[in-house]
Amino acid sequence: MQHETPVRFGALLSIAWLLVPIGGCDSGLRNADVRMGLDRARRENKLVLVEYVQLNCPHTARMDRDILLDRGVRERMKDFVRVRRNVRLNEEEARALNVAVTPTFLVYRADGTQVDRHDGAMSADDFRRFLIRACIKW
Repeated sequence: MQHETPVRFGALLSIAWLLVPIGGCDSGLRNADVRMGLDRARRENKLVLVEYVQLNCPHTARMDRDILLDRGVRERMKDFVRVRRNVRLNEEEARALNVAVTPTFLVYRADGTQVDRHDGAMSADDFRRFLIRACIKW
């Protein structure tokens, strides 16, 4: 499910490979770590990748175990600031974004404008294509 028009999301993102804890704090929108992530994305001229996950989700576990450790995916991830959000701890936020499955990946510019979205797990090749497409749309 992709949005045709840009979606403003405010402050929602964090740092690449130094992940924000996936807890909740005022739905995360005013979380200091999230603001730091947006600032970092702005300073480093990167996009932000927000992952909505559930800790007990087998699809999230497969993405973590197999896909996100793939060398090609890791190389592509260098263009992104990464943040994880626990759907159960951020239910209102997830509901507002129509997150119905985990994992769900949303890509934002540092100003909070949504660039791309993918709902559900992917293969390493599909995930790399998703990241490339997001960079092209940027």
